[in-house]
Amino acid sequence: MGGMNALKTAQQRRETLWIRDPEQLNALVSPVRQGIMDRLEAAGPCTVADLAQHLQLAQDALYYHVRKLEGVGLLVRVDTRKGEG
Repeated sequence: MGGMNALKTAQQRRETLWIRDPEQLNALVSPVRQGIMDRLEAAGPCTVADLAQHLQLAQDALYYHVRKLEGVGLLVRVDTRKGEG
């Protein structure tokens, strides 16, 4: 993941996200993945480095969890580069 990419929850709005998919529910059983989701909901889009610092975990330890959350549609990557002009 490059320095210009950030993560955000798939539904970064203030509406309730109803989880009905068993795979999504299983993904949220992990305390680390729940911490990732909680942080992104509170802070908005963050890089893995930001998440690692806040959660006090190594970046390498988070990539597995990030991929799991992406795989079930709970996280999406966003490009944070500003347009050049």
